[in-house]
Amino acid sequence: MSIHCGASRLILPVRKAQTLDTTLAAFPGPESARPMEQRVLVEAKSFERSVWTDQITGLTVHQTVTDGGAILHQHTGITLSARNVDRFSIYPDDPNSAEGTCTWENTFSRDDWKARIAVSATVRALRDVWRMETHMILTTATNWWSRTAR
Repeated sequence: MSIHCGASRLILPVRKAQTLDTTLAAFPGPESARPMEQRVLVEAKSFERSVWTDQITGLTVHQTVTDGGAILHQHTGITLSARNVDRFSIYPDDPNSAEGTCTWENTFSRDDWKARIAVSATVRALRDVWRMETHMILTTATNWWSRTAR
């Protein structure tokens, strides 16, 4: 289904009120699973948003930082942490100087096992094209071999 908002309308049928309506029970509240038990190991930092301009060159930078701290999911024993930095910059008189970089890092660990995923993606505006560059790092560590090979 596509909706083109310019000249579109959505007409839905409407049921006329009936005397029986006053005897109907109210809908119950929404159902959901009980929240997972978790323990905060490192408090999340508050969301940061900043904008600054170099007064000499005019370069303007917008940056957001989200740091979720570290949380232990007690039912699985897995510890999760996440940090994201999004940075966008441009010179005011040069649209071809636009650049955006998003860097996201997540770690997962349990006992002697740890995995880290870091992704950085940069998009740059050039005169005739956009240049996109992405780096991904996946690292894992475990002491499983040294524990079982004795």
